[in-house]
Amino acid sequence: MITRMAKVEVAGPQNLLDKTLTFFQEEGVLQIEDCSRCHIGTIKRAKITPAYTDKEVLSEKLFLEKLVKEIGRLFSYLPGISDNGAGFDRVTGVEKIAAKLEKDAALCKELFEKKQRLENEQAELEHYRYLFEALRSVTGTLKETPDLDFIGLTIKDPGVIDSLRMILSEITENNFELKAVTTDDGKCFGLIVTLAGFSEKVRKSLHQQEVPELAFPQSIRELSFADKIGHITFRLSTLAPELDSLQQKLQAFADKRGGYYASLRKWAENRLSVLKVTASVYETDMCFVLYGWMPEESVDVERQKLEELYGGRVVINELDILEKELDSVPVLLRNPAYFRPFELFTRFIPLPLYTSYDPTLFIGIFFPVFFGMILGDAGYGLIILLVGVLLYKKFKSRRIIHDASLILMVCSAYAILFGLLFGEIFGDIGHTALGLEPLLFDRRTAILPFIYFALTVGTMHILLGVLLGAVNALKTKSGKLAVHRLLNLFMIVSILALVASFLGLLPEASRRPVLIVIAFLAPFFLFTGGFLAPLELIKSIGNIISYARMMAIGLTSVYLAYVANKIAGMAGNIAVGIIAAGLLHLFNLILGVFSPTIHSIRLHFVEFFSKFLTQGGRAFEPLKKE
Repeated sequence: MITRMAKVEVAGPQNLLDKTLTFFQEEGVLQIEDCSRCHIGTIKRAKITPAYTDKEVLSEKLFLEKLVKEIGRLFSYLPGISDNGAGFDRVTGVEKIAAKLEKDAALCKELFEKKQRLENEQAELEHYRYLFEALRSVTGTLKETPDLDFIGLTIKDPGVIDSLRMILSEITENNFELKAVTTDDGKCFGLIVTLAGFSEKVRKSLHQQEVPELAFPQSIRELSFADKIGHITFRLSTLAPELDSLQQKLQAFADKRGGYYASLRKWAENRLSVLKVTASVYETDMCFVLYGWMPEESVDVERQKLEELYGGRVVINELDILEKELDSVPVLLRNPAYFRPFELFTRFIPLPLYTSYDPTLFIGIFFPVFFGMILGDAGYGLIILLVGVLLYKKFKSRRIIHDASLILMVCSAYAILFGLLFGEIFGDIGHTALGLEPLLFDRRTAILPFIYFALTVGTMHILLGVLLGAVNALKTKSGKLAVHRLLNLFMIVSILALVASFLGLLPEASRRPVLIVIAFLAPFFLFTGGFLAPLELIKSIGNIISYARMMAIGLTSVYLAYVANKIAGMAGNIAVGIIAAGLLHLFNLILGVFSPTIHSIRLHFVEFFSKFLTQGGRAFEPLKKE
């Protein structure tokens, strides 16, 4: 539900401004606005200036911004920071702390950069060690002598190897060896072994063929092939303890000072949030005044707290919300416990305007019903319920999974309910094994009743959306739009009644009255909605027809379950039949979770919400501590 907001004015002595802002930051209920945003026209601007222009305030802001930035830079060098350090409050020596922070950041930067250099060297040497070991294995027992030269290659296209062999054979008079290896990451390297006298011609030919020679690190470039491997192995053995030592130093610093600096940063950020809103606070030499929004139920509570703290020197006055600012009122969604998990879906769409509706309520009511209609199997519902309970218990601290598990549990209840109405437990097992009979109809055979049922539900859903759109238009004093939407509702009902009479669902005698009603309403419908009104009407009818997808998807699930059971009976082997049926039921269950979810949400977002929901609201962002 969209929380009712109050526009408030807070005023008090100028010397209590900082304490008042800190108070509201602790409370977290007030969004402070610029006077122009709140359409305040009663302020006498003479001798009233924004508090943000104060030089001391600006100086403190710049200092704290630099402090936060420096702490962020320090943390980028450290392995892990815990926020459970000693609490920090403003002290006279904060400038000294900043100086110490700068030294600590410089020290950690030096350790971090040295660690990075060693890690890069380690990764490079590990790469070359693997490469040399692979090349040495393919060269066999070939020994390095002064009359031999070893040339490493980076082969971008392995297809050139054969042509390269032909060129090398011609240049070296067939006095060469070419071995190639491919590393785990798919790169191809080669090694040419030839007489030293041919080296220059070989390198020149490689350059012409655009086959680059392997570039070795400077530290091993001048070493022989065998010495390269030895040097790499030795250097890697010395790098590990160096890296461990650097990591331990950084971790020790993080453990000793990280928590304190995290607390300092949090304090500085909270202080900055207070200084930021002073741009919207006006003050004189004697008093300050600020304007903003808070939940309506919080006004009396906060007024009482300020009375107790400051003895009436700081007051809250509730102001009238002007019609022209209704669309700019910040939006705060608060829902009862049952509906709260369904906010998981509403977070995917923009916030509604303050004058519109919270979509969470409608998703919480209709989404589980649609889900249950589509899945409609008590056996699958029980499994989903079990999965939901397990997820709920295992991931209580992770909000998304926690909400999803609660939604699963609610949806599973409707799946079980509709499963009993349709007589389905793992397809037809409920009927064949337990003698369960459908209380409503059998979806496999009653296709037309199922279509009518789905379309009836869709009609009610769309008509509710159109009615809510009319009510919303009345709330915003858009009389003509409200009349048009009501006429649209009557036109939809009339057209559906006419169609029902042709399908034999209504008596034939009802056609004439319905046609008279349509003919009577049509001119008013066109007058209020314009020439595009018929297109809107056709779109609404099309939206209703879209609800037939619930029948189609549900029918698919029924037949998959039925086929799974048939396969189990036809397998000829009990174990094989159970495994085959179980896998198909599992596949059907997975589809039975995702398909109803996707299509039910689509019916809400596309068909239903388009009839009444006005998006574009701005979130309620009160001054509060992080």
